[in-house]
Amino acid sequence: MGVDKTQGLALDEIFSRKSSKNVVRQKTVVRNSNGANVEVTIEGRAFRKTRVTTVASETEKRPSKLQVASADGSEVAEEIEDTGEIVMVPTGVCHGAGLCGPGVRANLICMTWLWTATTIDYFIINFYLKYIPGSEFLNFSIAGLSEIFAHVAVGALYEKVGARFGFLIGYSIALCGSIPLFFQNKLDSIDGAGGVAAIATFVLLAKFGCSACYCICYISTPTLFPTRLAATAFGVCNLVGRTLGALSPVIAEMKVPYPMAIFSVMAIISIFFALPLKPYETNEEEKEALDELLHGSNKPNSIV
Repeated sequence: MGVDKTQGLALDEIFSRKSSKNVVRQKTVVRNSNGANVEVTIEGRAFRKTRVTTVASETEKRPSKLQVASADGSEVAEEIEDTGEIVMVPTGVCHGAGLCGPGVRANLICMTWLWTATTIDYFIINFYLKYIPGSEFLNFSIAGLSEIFAHVAVGALYEKVGARFGFLIGYSIALCGSIPLFFQNKLDSIDGAGGVAAIATFVLLAKFGCSACYCICYISTPTLFPTRLAATAFGVCNLVGRTLGALSPVIAEMKVPYPMAIFSVMAIISIFFALPLKPYETNEEEKEALDELLHGSNKPNSIV
């Protein structure tokens, strides 16, 4: 199924008024090691039937054509109507229980702030680029290259230092670019190309560091939470960050030096929120459940 279909399934479950059970229990009779029949209860994931379709525009709403064999053996195109697809999907895929449990709550609070601060800072820089002296097209091109290099660097950096020090390094680089921009008016008054080049360099440093942190948000979140809660935690952090990120254009349009001052304050606070981060350690019970899900159970069917 494509993204459009899976999003529909998720929204259907979240906003559906029908009650759904995550687990179904079924009784069955098995033979134990002594040869006696015993009754056991087996738990399994609950599934439901649903129809998934794609929404097409008026120009796309045309019948599909299927090649079918005619009486003389030749193939002819026969128009068929696309009525959607009926699939079996699990219920209760959105897990919330355990998000405030030990080892998870601190990471959730920290990552929610880091997602929010990074999203706001990332878009502040994007909106602020138009105020850099010089060619606007050249500035945006250089900023794009800076972001590409940041994402490439994060790939190698994250493997070495992890999420905590990755955020520390990224925000430190961003602060090296944003703090000097408090004095943008003085730099702009320097004669010649020196002032323009200095402003462009500092903005690109801030862009590089913020883009690196934004990338780390995406790749580190699944490692900071249990497997069954990783998608839910990712959604919570992303939702809060994207919602509050709507403040970015308002902040970017403030007078100098307020945009970079807010940028810097949020980056400094984010450094302290990154310090408590630590990868979630999967316990033995979770490892066994995950291994059984991925590779199947190797245990015998008999009951001792």
